[in-house]
Formats: sequence, structure tokens, C-alpha cells
Amino acid sequence: MNRQQILLSLALREAGIPLSVKQFDERLVIQKAVCLLQYAGIHLGYRFHWYLRGPYSSDLASDAFWLVGQNAAVDEELKGWVLDDASRQRITALKEIFVSLTISKLAKQLELLASMLFIVRTGQAKADDYERISALLRANEKPFSVNDVSGAAATLRKYGISL
Repeated sequence: MNRQQILLSLALREAGIPLSVKQFDERLVIQKAVCLLQYAGIHLGYRFHWYLRGPYSSDLASDAFWLVGQNAAVDEELKGWVLDDASRQRITALKEIFVSLTISKLAKQLELLASMLFIVRTGQAKADDYERISALLRANEKPFSVNDVSGAAATLRKYGISL
């Protein structure tokens, strides 16, 4: 395991996100949760680009599949490794987002949050222009209304993540 894979494993465990890639929604949750964690200040080192379901990292997908394939060795490899205190505290503050919904509802919620952040942070819309954000999401075949975007922005503010 390399350090990035170790950090990924530790961050997902801390957030309560299962490292499972069997179902599409599980893979989507991993992608969007890691994207959200990075936007929240957890430095995991993945680069994202826009894909069909929003921000996507092929390196993250490869690492997740590799880690699942190494399941028995991962636990042994993680012995002695811990997240830094600041990352652990930040993940703990965000954990409620990840554990409060069923996997399919969580996938949809994280898709909205991560996609909004990606759109704003890449300069495609201003943080307070919910109509533009919603229009861009709909143009990318994501059925998120202005009200959905407004509610998601409130969720991000609640957890201290600025658009």
C-alpha cells in the first residue's frame, strides 16, 4: 500500500463509509465523499474532473478497487497509522452527513453537494447563484432544482464548508 491508499482507508473508516465497490451507489458514495472531504480541507491528494455523475477521480476508483481486493492485508498494513488530529476532528464534524441516510439517498445527496462545490470552485458559477448552479446541474442531466441547491448550500454552511 502506498501512503495515499493508507490515508484513503483511514479517512473512509473515520467517516464511517464502507470500502465497498459492489454496487454503483457504493462507488458513487466513495467518489463524492472523498471529493467532499477534500473540499472540507482533508488532504487526500486526489484530482477530480467532471464526469457523468459529477466530480470523478480515476485514481481514486483504482485505489478503492485495489484496496477492496487486498481486504485482509489492509487491516495489517494500517496498524501503526493514524490520521492527524486536525483531519480526524474535521471528519468527525462531517460524519453526520455520511451516516444519516440510506446508501441510495446518500449517493444522491453527496452527488449534489460534491457537484455544487466542483461547479463553484472551478469558476463556473458564483457561490450564491443557485439558479445558475441548478441550471448547470440540469444541463448535465442532474435533476436538482433551485430549492435543492439552496438546501444543499445550507447543509454545506452548517458543516463549515464554503462554496
